[in-house]
Amino acid sequence: MLNYRAESYEKDILLVHVSGVLDANTAEEFESFLRKFVGRGQKKFAFDVRELTFISSRGLGLFNSVGHDVRARGGRFVLVGAQESIAAIFRLSGLDANINFASDLPSAAKSFA
Repeated sequence: MLNYRAESYEKDILLVHVSGVLDANTAEEFESFLRKFVGRGQKKFAFDVRELTFISSRGLGLFNSVGHDVRARGGRFVLVGAQESIAAIFRLSGLDANINFASDLPSAAKSFA
Protein backbone atom coordinates (compact mmCIF):
# COMPACT_ATOMS: atom_id res chain seq x y z
CA MET A 1 0.00 0.00 0.00
CA LEU A 2 1.22 3.49 -0.87
CA ASN A 3 0.14 6.66 0.89
CA TYR A 4 0.92 10.11 -0.41
CA ARG A 5 -0.16 13.70 -0.07
CA ALA A 6 1.12 17.02 -1.30
CA GLU A 7 1.45 20.41 0.32
CA SER A 8 3.12 23.69 -0.46
CA TYR A 9 6.52 24.19 1.14
CA GLU A 10 8.02 27.63 1.21
CA LYS A 11 6.80 29.65 -1.75
CA ASP A 12 7.18 27.44 -4.81
CA ILE A 13 8.18 23.94 -3.71
CA LEU A 14 5.69 21.10 -3.80
CA LEU A 15 6.37 18.78 -0.88
CA VAL A 16 5.07 15.27 -1.55
CA HIS A 17 4.96 12.94 1.44
CA VAL A 18 5.30 9.31 0.34
CA SER A 19 5.05 6.25 2.58
CA GLY A 20 4.68 2.52 2.07
CA VAL A 21 5.36 0.46 -1.04
CA LEU A 22 5.84 1.96 -4.50
CA ASP A 23 5.50 -0.89 -6.96
CA ALA A 24 3.56 -1.97 -10.06
CA ASN A 25 0.33 -2.03 -8.05
CA THR A 26 0.64 1.52 -6.74
CA ALA A 27 2.72 3.39 -9.32
CA GLU A 28 0.03 4.18 -11.89
CA GLU A 29 -2.21 6.10 -9.50
CA PHE A 30 0.77 7.92 -7.97
CA GLU A 31 2.06 8.86 -11.41
CA SER A 32 -1.34 10.32 -12.36
CA PHE A 33 -1.29 12.31 -9.13
CA LEU A 34 2.16 13.75 -9.93
CA ARG A 35 1.39 14.47 -13.57
CA LYS A 36 -1.45 16.78 -12.51
CA PHE A 37 1.13 19.02 -10.86
CA VAL A 38 3.55 18.75 -13.77
CA GLY A 39 0.71 19.73 -16.10
CA ARG A 40 0.06 22.82 -13.99
CA GLY A 41 3.69 23.90 -14.43
CA GLN A 42 5.09 22.83 -11.05
CA LYS A 43 8.89 22.78 -11.33
CA LYS A 44 10.19 22.12 -7.81
CA PHE A 45 9.34 18.78 -6.21
CA ALA A 46 10.62 17.65 -2.82
CA PHE A 47 9.65 14.08 -1.96
CA ASP A 48 9.63 13.23 1.73
CA VAL A 49 10.44 9.53 1.41
CA ARG A 50 11.46 8.86 5.01
CA GLU A 51 8.60 6.35 5.28
CA LEU A 52 8.95 4.80 1.82
CA THR A 53 9.77 1.19 2.64
CA PHE A 54 10.12 -0.33 -0.85
CA ILE A 55 10.49 0.80 -4.45
CA SER A 56 10.31 -1.56 -7.42
CA SER A 57 11.61 -1.07 -10.94
CA ARG A 58 8.19 0.34 -11.87
CA GLY A 59 8.55 2.93 -9.11
CA LEU A 60 12.02 3.84 -10.37
CA GLY A 61 10.59 4.14 -13.86
CA LEU A 62 7.93 6.52 -12.58
CA PHE A 63 10.53 8.81 -11.01
CA ASN A 64 12.63 8.62 -14.17
CA SER A 65 9.72 9.42 -16.51
CA VAL A 66 8.10 12.17 -14.47
CA GLY A 67 11.52 13.54 -13.55
CA HIS A 68 12.48 13.74 -17.21
CA ASP A 69 9.37 15.79 -17.96
CA VAL A 70 10.02 18.10 -15.01
CA ARG A 71 13.67 18.62 -15.99
CA ALA A 72 12.63 19.33 -19.59
CA ARG A 73 10.65 22.27 -18.19
CA GLY A 74 13.57 23.53 -16.12
CA GLY A 75 12.53 21.85 -12.87
CA ARG A 76 14.06 19.42 -10.37
CA PHE A 77 13.29 16.61 -7.97
CA VAL A 78 14.81 16.18 -4.52
CA LEU A 79 14.33 13.07 -2.38
CA VAL A 80 14.32 13.94 1.31
CA GLY A 81 15.34 11.54 4.06
CA ALA A 82 15.68 8.42 1.91
CA GLN A 83 16.54 5.29 3.84
CA GLU A 84 19.87 3.82 2.77
CA SER A 85 18.14 0.85 1.11
CA ILE A 86 16.04 3.21 -1.06
CA ALA A 87 18.98 5.49 -1.88
CA ALA A 88 21.06 2.44 -2.84
CA ILE A 89 18.45 1.36 -5.38
CA PHE A 90 18.59 4.80 -7.01
CA ARG A 91 22.40 4.66 -7.07
CA LEU A 92 22.50 1.15 -8.53
CA SER A 93 20.05 2.12 -11.26
CA GLY A 94 21.98 5.28 -12.12
CA LEU A 95 18.96 7.50 -11.42
CA ASP A 96 20.84 9.34 -8.70
CA ALA A 97 22.50 11.31 -11.52
CA ASN A 98 19.18 13.04 -12.23
CA ILE A 99 17.63 13.27 -8.77
CA ASN A 100 19.17 15.07 -5.82
CA PHE A 101 19.10 13.74 -2.27
CA ALA A 102 18.77 15.80 0.90
CA SER A 103 18.78 14.74 4.53
CA ASP A 104 16.06 17.20 5.60
CA LEU A 105 13.60 19.76 4.25
CA PRO A 106 15.73 22.89 4.86
CA SER A 107 18.58 21.26 2.92
CA ALA A 108 16.18 20.31 0.14
CA ALA A 109 14.90 23.89 -0.07
CA LYS A 110 18.46 25.24 -0.28
CA SER A 111 19.23 22.86 -3.16
CA PHE A 112 16.63 24.63 -5.30
CA ALA A 113 18.27 28.05 -4.86
